[in-house]
Amino acid sequence: MKKSTLIIIGLIYIASIVVISVFGLKAVVYRPVIPVTKVECLNESDEFTTVSVNNEGLKLIKVEYRGPADKNDLSVGTVLQLKWRVTPDDASNKDIDISYNKNLTRLEFVKGEDGRELGVVLIYGPVYANVKLIASDGTGVYEEIIIWAI
Repeated sequence: MKKSTLIIIGLIYIASIVVISVFGLKAVVYRPVIPVTKVECLNESDEFTTVSVNNEGLKLIKVEYRGPADKNDLSVGTVLQLKWRVTPDDASNKDIDISYNKNLTRLEFVKGEDGRELGVVLIYGPVYANVKLIASDGTGVYEEIIIWAI
């Protein structure tokens, strides 16, 4: 190999070391995983529901019972729409799971065709139920609420 070729290879090698040390190797994460930090129930009082906070600090949603709900016609009977917010707003997985005592036959939570929680509660009779809105991203963050249909 010629002397000039070796000198050029050496200069390129030294230049690459200088460029990497100045600019560094920067890793770019294209889809960062952002965990859920808080789940919050946003329901407010209206003509059929009263929302308050009980002695234990839990949100209490009192629903006026107007007869059993109908799965086929959600405008008939007692139906409650839960509303929630997951923070931060740019969380990777904003889905939630709803946990409650499955032995309660007087209420049912409707899921979409894809298995996601819709927040629609069908109430078939007077009931008092503790419900947890749990982040489904695995962080274990939840908010506990009480639904009371009277």
